Amino acid sequence: MKSFSEESIFLLQNWNVVEKLQVSIKYLEKEILNKISNMGQELQDKNWWNSEIDYTEAKHGLFFANNNWNEKILIGIEHFRTESLLGSSDLESPCYLYVFPGPQRDVIISELKTMLKKDKYFNKYYSSAANYILKKYFKKYTEVDYEDFIKDDSFVEYIEFLEKVYLTIQSYEIPSDS
Repeated sequence: MKSFSEESIFLLQNWNVVEKLQVSIKYLEKEILNKISNMGQELQDKNWWNSEIDYTEAKHGLFFANNNWNEKILIGIEHFRTESLLGSSDLESPCYLYVFPGPQRDVIISELKTMLKKDKYFNKYYSSAANYILKKYFKKYTEVDYEDFIKDDSFVEYIEFLEKVYLTIQSYEIPSDS
């Protein structure tokens, strides 16, 4: 009777490599978490950013909103973690940018879609999910294109998307009855 699988035996035979990989993964995860902080700082350094914008950073994402929206509209990034950004498996929740309407969703969605439809750029990002107006998914990187992932400017397009969304809807006012 065999007590260990072939896979386990392989790991045991190469345990020194396994330990190095475990340490390397921890460093990579820290560096990925730093990326989200850096993206948040990049947004806050934009000339349009002001004291009327609330910013929140979480472990695997960030979001921001105009104070006038009373957190009824959030713009952000969700699932920003190693498993969602790297590899070829689709088993993990993907990383994405979003526009999320809170309470009074029906009125807000209708009015924001009208604003956003003026710019054809957003057309391919409309979300059919009930909780989101827009969703833009991050590219998932593999060993083939990891060099693109580690570039300093690898996430510029995502910062630009968040900026474009905010600048398009910044003047939106929540209806007074909501």
